Amino acid sequence: MHERYDKPEINEIFGNESLLASWWEVEKAVMRARVGLNLMPIEDFRTICRCLEENPASIAEWKDRDSKMHHDLNAFISERMRFIPENLQSWFHREMTSYDTEEAAFSEKILHSLFFYEKAIMELMEIIKVQAFKYRYTPMMADTHGQWADPQSFGKRLAGWYRELYEGLLGLRELKNKLRFSKLSGFVGNYTGITPEIEKAALQNLGFEPYYGATQIVPRTLFAPIASSIATLSKSIFNIAMSIRLGARSASTLFQEPFGKLQKGSSAGPQKRNPINCEKACGMDILISGYAGMILRCCETWEERDIAHSCVERVAWRDIFHASIHQAEVMAKVIKGLVVYPNRMVMEIAATNGCYAANVAKEQLKEWGASYGLTAENCYRIVQLAAFNLTQLQHDQCKSDSFAEADDLLFAAKLHKPDHEMTIQRVIRFGLLKHCHTLDTSEETIKDWNIKLSAIFDNEDVVSRWNEVFSLEYLLRNEDVIFEKVFDETKPGSAKIENTEKGNRNYPH
Repeated sequence: MHERYDKPEINEIFGNESLLASWWEVEKAVMRARVGLNLMPIEDFRTICRCLEENPASIAEWKDRDSKMHHDLNAFISERMRFIPENLQSWFHREMTSYDTEEAAFSEKILHSLFFYEKAIMELMEIIKVQAFKYRYTPMMADTHGQWADPQSFGKRLAGWYRELYEGLLGLRELKNKLRFSKLSGFVGNYTGITPEIEKAALQNLGFEPYYGATQIVPRTLFAPIASSIATLSKSIFNIAMSIRLGARSASTLFQEPFGKLQKGSSAGPQKRNPINCEKACGMDILISGYAGMILRCCETWEERDIAHSCVERVAWRDIFHASIHQAEVMAKVIKGLVVYPNRMVMEIAATNGCYAANVAKEQLKEWGASYGLTAENCYRIVQLAAFNLTQLQHDQCKSDSFAEADDLLFAAKLHKPDHEMTIQRVIRFGLLKHCHTLDTSEETIKDWNIKLSAIFDNEDVVSRWNEVFSLEYLLRNEDVIFEKVFDETKPGSAKIENTEKGNRNYPH
């Protein structure tokens, strides 16, 4: 992994020193199991342990032997054998194939890496939670398809991000149960060497259970869902990053990622404040998806085993953790330092000319309209026409035939102030609907609708109710339920997502 994105803890887990230490732990667990089953003298076990622990594995010597053998596990065994008395050497790696040693060690690396990844996700979630309550009552427009929809609070949007990450983390935790299985069942998994009893005892020493039905390896279909789950969480972070990028666009800026006092947004444009961290998080998603795809391909093996998956796993698993932890940490910094513009959010709501309440207004009009001969379809079209009257752009608007004329238009635009007074609330209440060339509604029909609307609103109770429909307090009244459900039901302990596992016991924490 490029040094800009790598994580020291992952380098340590997948480093050579840790690799050899983890292989030694497996070999030791097998000998300990033999001792427990009275198949190996305890003094022989103690002597081997003392000899090897007094003479730590030499990375240089191991690499030198590997360069000649072209087999890293056999090179490890050879390097270790030189310190074991000849009369005891038969106990080391006895009746085992190379992947008996490697399989459990490999699973522990993934489990320990997941500890750090989950920690990064939970820290991101906690920051999102803090911001959600900070902006609990900050209204903004919600968009669908890039178009105005209904209002919401920015806190609610953050709560949605939190819940999505929570569900992804919960799914990852469930998939981790598959990693409790490993194997020590020999060349093709049928116990021609180590017995089922030795396997069970040794794996128990390592914190695993036997996978009955293994070939030379545990099927990679147990591991691939973990990578896919990480990639799914990455997509959730991608969506958060993309939302912030969209909200940071010039001329419609609602929030921006933090920007250092000496930072530069662009070498060409001093005015720019590019959302580089969110863009990076989106780019990391491409990497993570790629690594997950590679790991999925590792499920393909020839019969009892080939080693096509080996080179992929050496790279893809290490790097998927580098990238995913970095991505989570980047987004945590972004959201913690997010610069939010509540006034701009309210201005955008005002800029809709009342369209922020179009959905609820349409339903309310249906309730009243039936008594005046207005069908549900009529009511939909009335609100649509009112919205188009106020928001549709004219095709020939601001057309210029020279740049000099364009300068005149620019000057006029600087003096123009948006009219937020005329809204669909007023157009419908006072029967001010007008013909719109983009809709198929006749002048006669519009006139009839205006007459009926005037009749409907000739009632103080109706007007009072109509005004309430356009209040944010009314429209957002049910968001309390979202906050209650998201943050009460996802408390640590309620679904057991707290990061309590310590990972591989052979590594420092």
